Amino acid sequence: MLEKNWNRAGQILIKAYGQVMLKLDVEERAPLPAGPKIFAANHPTTTDPFFLLALVAEPMSILVTGMCFKVPVFGNYLKLAGHIPVADENRRAAFEAARQRLESGQSVGIFPEGALSPLEGGLHKARTGAARLALLTGAPIIPLGISLQRQRIHFAQATAGGKTETARWYPGGPYAVTIGEPLYLAGRVENRAQVAAASEHIMQRIGSLAQDSARRIPAPQPRSRAWEKTLQTTGAYISALGATLLLGTEGRLILEQARATTQLLLDRLLTSKIALTSR
Repeated sequence: MLEKNWNRAGQILIKAYGQVMLKLDVEERAPLPAGPKIFAANHPTTTDPFFLLALVAEPMSILVTGMCFKVPVFGNYLKLAGHIPVADENRRAAFEAARQRLESGQSVGIFPEGALSPLEGGLHKARTGAARLALLTGAPIIPLGISLQRQRIHFAQATAGGKTETARWYPGGPYAVTIGEPLYLAGRVENRAQVAAASEHIMQRIGSLAQDSARRIPAPQPRSRAWEKTLQTTGAYISALGATLLLGTEGRLILEQARATTQLLLDRLLTSKIALTSR
C-alpha cells in the first residue's frame, strides 16, 4: 500500500507539472486492456520515464537507470515508489524485478533501446528484454511513440555514484505521444531467433508511432523577445535543478532549491503570459 501511495504521489506531481509546462498531445489507437501491461517507448530525453507516469492512471513501475537511485532524496523516492533500477553490471536483476511486478498484476514501463535515442533522430536497435518479459508473463506490450521539439532539449553533465553522463532535460513545450494497439506475443523465450524477430517488430512499431507523433509537433515559431527570455530562463532553472539532483547535493538543499525554483518558474510564466496577452 505504501509503495502505491508513493507511486500515485509521483503521478500527481508529474501531471501537475505537465499541465503547466508541457503541451501534451496524447493519441490512443485502442482502449488499454485490463490487467498488467508492458508499456514500451522510445527514449528521446532523460525526462521520458517521468512523463510516462502522466499518461496512465494505474500504478506503474518504470525501469530507470541505476544512477538515479544513488541520488539523495530522489533515489529514495524511486525506491519507495517501486520503480526498478537498471544497473549496467547487473541488468538481469532489473529483468527479474520487472517480471515479478507483472506476475503480481502490476504494469511496467520499459525503453527497449536500453539508452537514449539518437539525438539526430531515429532509434537504436532494440534489446530483447521487452519481448522476453511478454513471452514469459503473457502480458501485452503497449507500444508508445514519443516526439518533441529537439531544439528545446537542455543538456547537463550529471554525476552520481562515480558515473558521469550527459542528461537531456526537456523543461517544456510540445510533447506528442501516440499509444498503439496492444501487441500479444506467442512463442518460446528460449528461441533466440524468435525473440530477436519479436524485438525488432516491437521497435518498428514504436518507430512508426513516433513518426505519427512527429507529424503533430508544430514547427518552432518565432517568439517575442520577452517570451524567448522567459523560456531561456525557465530552461536554465530546470536544467540547473536537474543537474543539482543528479550531482548528489544534500537532500535539504535539493528540496529548498526545488521549492524556490518551482515558485520562481510559475511566477515568471504567469507574468510573461499576462504581459504578452495585454499587448
